[in-house]
Amino acid sequence: MPETIGRRKVTPYDDAFEDLVASIMRAQGDLAVALRSTSIDLVPDGLVNRHFAWLTQTYDEGKNRHLFEADGGASPLRVRPLRNRKALDKVARDLLDDRKSLPFEPGAERGQDELVQASATRISRLVKSSFVFANPQDLDVNESWEDNPSRAHEGFANVEDIAIRSPLSVALEYLTAPSMPASRAYALLPVRNFIFETFGIFPSDLGIEDPDQTFSPIELEEALSHIWTSFRPRYWSRGRDPIPAEGRSKSGSVLRQFLAARGVLWLRFQSLDDAAAYFSEGRFRVAPAPYEFVRSSHLERLPDFGELVNEIWGIPIPIRGAETLLRGGLKFSSRRGLVIGMHGGPGTGKTSIALALGAVLAPMGIDTLFITAEETREDLEAKANGLVPDELRRLSFFPDRDDRWLEIEHFQIEVDGPPGAKSALSRMESALSELADALAAIPEHEERGRLAPKPCRALIVLDGVHDLIMAAQGPEQSNYFVKHLREFIVRCRELRALVILTAGEDWAGERAFDYLVDVAFRLTHDHISDNGRKPDRRISLAKARHQLCSVGTHGLQIGGTKGVRFSPQINYQIDRKAIWKTRLPEMHVDKKVMRRVLSQDSFERFNLSRARRRLVGDAGFHDLGMGVRLFRGSNIFLNGEGSGGKAALALKIAISPTFETNGDRTDRPERILIVSFLYPSQYYDNILRALLTLRRIEYGISVNDLRPAYEVIHLYPGNYRADQLFNRIEWMLDSAELQGEPYTTVMIDGLHNVFLQFPEIEHYSLFWPQLYASLRLRPLTIISTHTTFVLQGALAGAEYRLDDRRSEPLRHALVQKTDFRFEIDPYQRTTDGYYERTTSSSTSNIFCIRTISAINQPIPQFELMWSRDRLVLFEPNQRPRPGAGDPAQRRLDF
Repeated sequence: MPETIGRRKVTPYDDAFEDLVASIMRAQGDLAVALRSTSIDLVPDGLVNRHFAWLTQTYDEGKNRHLFEADGGASPLRVRPLRNRKALDKVARDLLDDRKSLPFEPGAERGQDELVQASATRISRLVKSSFVFANPQDLDVNESWEDNPSRAHEGFANVEDIAIRSPLSVALEYLTAPSMPASRAYALLPVRNFIFETFGIFPSDLGIEDPDQTFSPIELEEALSHIWTSFRPRYWSRGRDPIPAEGRSKSGSVLRQFLAARGVLWLRFQSLDDAAAYFSEGRFRVAPAPYEFVRSSHLERLPDFGELVNEIWGIPIPIRGAETLLRGGLKFSSRRGLVIGMHGGPGTGKTSIALALGAVLAPMGIDTLFITAEETREDLEAKANGLVPDELRRLSFFPDRDDRWLEIEHFQIEVDGPPGAKSALSRMESALSELADALAAIPEHEERGRLAPKPCRALIVLDGVHDLIMAAQGPEQSNYFVKHLREFIVRCRELRALVILTAGEDWAGERAFDYLVDVAFRLTHDHISDNGRKPDRRISLAKARHQLCSVGTHGLQIGGTKGVRFSPQINYQIDRKAIWKTRLPEMHVDKKVMRRVLSQDSFERFNLSRARRRLVGDAGFHDLGMGVRLFRGSNIFLNGEGSGGKAALALKIAISPTFETNGDRTDRPERILIVSFLYPSQYYDNILRALLTLRRIEYGISVNDLRPAYEVIHLYPGNYRADQLFNRIEWMLDSAELQGEPYTTVMIDGLHNVFLQFPEIEHYSLFWPQLYASLRLRPLTIISTHTTFVLQGALAGAEYRLDDRRSEPLRHALVQKTDFRFEIDPYQRTTDGYYERTTSSSTSNIFCIRTISAINQPIPQFELMWSRDRLVLFEPNQRPRPGAGDPAQRRLDF
């Protein structure tokens, strides 16, 4: 038995989790007190940050960086004095050791040497966003602060009910590294263990003998049905429908707290005073609970029961896409053993996946014994190093050396005639028996407290089962192995560990392999010989006993800075998101882009002006009363012929300020994700600089005020798969939400290029409807641009549209789901000062914007002109109707 197996008992964040929950609660208590007299956007961030100063002393520099640093404009939690504990005075050290917080004086002059970070940090954003919902009498139905943070300035002095996200939900997001959303698996372990230990009850089949301290899946299903009852429509009463914090049993209470940690349920208090009193204690008190649960206003339905069982009983796998592939986690059988069969041809990645799984499970205190007959110890250790993402190595609980979690045993196959296979198999069975005895001697859980036992004690990898057959000579030996393969797998299952058996293709036991193991994977490696195509790795999940899973074929990537990751089918991705409601446009907040225009005369003066700074306040911009209001959260489609500056117009819409119906401007800066099939990020840099200058002229907003942030996914032509793009977009959106600064707009630029340069995406006809359906589950404004290709013919006025047949299905799919659709066509100025249609976009800088559809408002009967070089909109002078005596009856000449 190798010395490595079972010698470590560290679990992720075990040294800080309880203190972290207490700090989150105290910060929420301070916020509840402050909100009695002010708005949430005016509460100093230092009031929250002061409760987390102790974290900077808990972990060394460079470890758990996601707890102290953040992208998206956030400030680091660490300040100069907190980097060096010895530099702190005794009073500060004692406060950090005792109260886990530091004093904070709002409004005081602050220098770089102050202990508390006064600016917004990732944790301050997450804690502030936990105050999500007010009484429907005070806000619109199903409207939350995360939907409408601008309403926060009204304060909560008269609010009777207030709902707040659970501190466990905040902890789950905070402990997840934004750059690696799959690290949520490490945060989920302490969250669920904390809930188990709080109620003194644990999932069954984990080694706890006392039935009074365990609960079964049947009990959990019954507890879920009680919550479903509260969710059903109430036909005879329109009053409140509370969900008590205490379930009918301990298992019911565990389930409710777990759903609250996932953000499915919120905590509702009768008043801010009640919330402040509870949270200020800093103690996760559940009985008697001063709150009740309320469903999230964005929740459509509860998660699938099988998925909840996987998350509560199983091992969460910290590999990107594994959460969807395994529907929350890898659940073991009632015998506490699990055998995974993984087979495929040479080079498909069997060994790499097994090593990667061992690496990501190592921080959970699960050690790996890797038994191989093929590769050497040195080669395997080198391969393991390249499969671990950098984000994992920065975690404080990740082993600093591979030999602390990985033990490699080289199994020598002796081929000495007919008894060769029998001796190899018998020696392997003897080794497994020895390993089972050693694992049985490992204590299930620590004596201190009631620490929940781990669902898995060790990972055992037997790499190359087919070698036992290949070493045999003759059908007699092969038949012996196949006959005893079932017994061999049963012995593996009795190890009460996670056992992975890898095998090749076309060997004697291949047909029986998938039937005997608990979970069966098949790996393929297609298109190796095709010119112009990158190798396409696939992983097929054929079956999985004991749990809900995503059966089917999924994408697989190996190597690179992110290590091994999966690209689950888009269908399964949408299935898991289907518990949330589709977001509708927010009618109370809109953008004035299509209403803030120049007259034609003002535009001509503006076009000739070289000193634009002098035009601030006197540039001639005015509000067009009958113009289209672009509601926040809308799906906007810009289509037109040729290069009409649609990307610039889309970016202009994205960065423009939003206004409430009463005319007040909101103070939330925009954060934009650009998915570009056309240009690299430098192209948008140049446009943004010009647009920010224009925004100063149009709205009086300085360049540095409400400055937008954006990131670009630039896609190069090639065989980029639809599931890869879908998962990449979703991963970036998840990352931004974990940073506490979610994206407000997704801009998809150059859809027409898909049909020329991205054949894999074009081939998957459902990609665009599914992508837009997924984006609509988030509070996002979506802007898409599409160009219709037109070539001028030899005859005057003749033109040829190149892509009508190919792009029409896409356009129909977009039109059905868009809230606003605009057509942008080239125009030119005539000698008499009017504008008329032209057939050439290459010679025109002026384009006509026609509104084809607009949600919840009349379609304007007039058009606007768009200057693609000056990036402004203006009203054209309208030519009188032919023969009309009344000059007021005028129209555009089409």
